[in-house]
Amino acid sequence: SEIGVFSQHWVNGQDRGTRLAHFDAFEPSFSGGAAVATGDVNGDGTPDVVAASGPGRPGEVRIFDSSGRQLLSFLPFGSDYTGGLSVAAGDLNADGRAEIVVGTLAAPARIRAFVGNDPYGPVISPFAPGDSGVEVAVADVAGTGRGLIVAGDSTGAKQHLALVDSQTGSVIRSVQLDDALPNGIRIAAGDLDNNGRDEIVVAPGFGGDSRVRTFDGNLDEVRSFGAYDWWGAGMNVAVATRVGLPIVSQARTVKLTARKRARVIVARFVDAAGPAGRSGLRAQIDWGDGTSWNGALVSRGNGVYDVRSTKRYASRGRYRVTVTMTNDRGRLSIARSTALVVKKRR
Repeated sequence: SEIGVFSQHWVNGQDRGTRLAHFDAFEPSFSGGAAVATGDVNGDGTPDVVAASGPGRPGEVRIFDSSGRQLLSFLPFGSDYTGGLSVAAGDLNADGRAEIVVGTLAAPARIRAFVGNDPYGPVISPFAPGDSGVEVAVADVAGTGRGLIVAGDSTGAKQHLALVDSQTGSVIRSVQLDDALPNGIRIAAGDLDNNGRDEIVVAPGFGGDSRVRTFDGNLDEVRSFGAYDWWGAGMNVAVATRVGLPIVSQARTVKLTARKRARVIVARFVDAAGPAGRSGLRAQIDWGDGTSWNGALVSRGNGVYDVRSTKRYASRGRYRVTVTMTNDRGRLSIARSTALVVKKRR
């Protein structure tokens, strides 16, 4: 159960990153492996490492800072459960910190959420009784800061994918995946397109193909790709961790006249942090014609901001306008708007 923490720096297509930390998550004699997740559990603005033990010992979760210093530990299903754990970290209650979600890899599938080492919500049974355990993730599909638990069958040929409310334990949405793969699925979630809403990433368990699938908040598949050219080895997947509350982007289509200057609102952003998140926010506009500059933020109240600027295009056409909202703590949201520029009337 060794864990390594690395920086990543790509040079000529190869990872030249350096190891930042290396430590045993559990006792060196334990050979059952560990599941890992990252999230800002203690609210210091830096992701922590969450490790959950594999089968063969009492299922335990330990939280470490990035240097390997242990912060917390607990037994989510008691000392009698030894079937191995899946784990995820993400914000469930819009406090800007990551809660911890733990699933049982051995049947029956059970899920528990924790704030630190304190239970948060009920013990959840996401699927009908069966012989599969459960993989877990946290997905904020609405961009409110209140993530949902994502549950997927850890074994078996008929995989279910579900979104679950952490507070009530109710299954909000569930689908059965089409492919008959022999060993369940592996899941992750994160904001792949920087619009403030998370997507869900699914890969096959051991024995499956090498296709990675992405699902939206309705659990509709939106894209897929083959990660490798082999069959049978299976994969694990991960997505970059968000630190802090999301900022949801709302793209716009604006109409302008060529060679005529006009003031336009090119995007709207909704900050889950509300007015408290205003400090340091700024927005840059790339107009799609080789020009870019900062836009003006117009507050509409309760964390809602319009981005406004004045623009003159030299010629008619359809332009992709990219509006990027950032702040000093690395929060990021991108609106992909459109400018329709018509010919100036004589």
